[in-house]
Amino acid sequence: MCTRPSDLTREGLKALRRELDREGFTEQKLSSALSQQSNTEITADIISLIRHYAIGSPLLSHHERVARAIEKLKQRHNFSQVQRGWIDRFEDYLENELLISTEMLSSDVRFNKSQLDYANKNFDGNLAGIIAELNDYMYEERTA
Repeated sequence: MCTRPSDLTREGLKALRRELDREGFTEQKLSSALSQQSNTEITADIISLIRHYAIGSPLLSHHERVARAIEKLKQRHNFSQVQRGWIDRFEDYLENELLISTEMLSSDVRFNKSQLDYANKNFDGNLAGIIAELNDYMYEERTA
């Protein structure tokens, strides 16, 4: 989680949440404790909270982290209008999910196999690479 959060799976994340909840460490309690400590209201996801406390990673809201990752992805590529439409769909997906992968998308009712095949074709067979890049940007440390 600290060094390669993009490698997390949905099942791994669910297991982590269950374990933390069992020990009394919910996202709400951790965010509340942090807010009291810093006098700043911060709503962070569990990955951000753990990375913050474990390795000093900047604490960002999930929305801000997604927006930064999408921005960087769009800056790094000259996407066509169709590709930008797919990127927008992935951004919408990430509004309610902490992670994204082709496996997660294929099991989501919003994306069927033919749609994902079409998306992959639009990304010249590199849909998995684009998604991996997006995941990397989600938890990349900004130094500037």
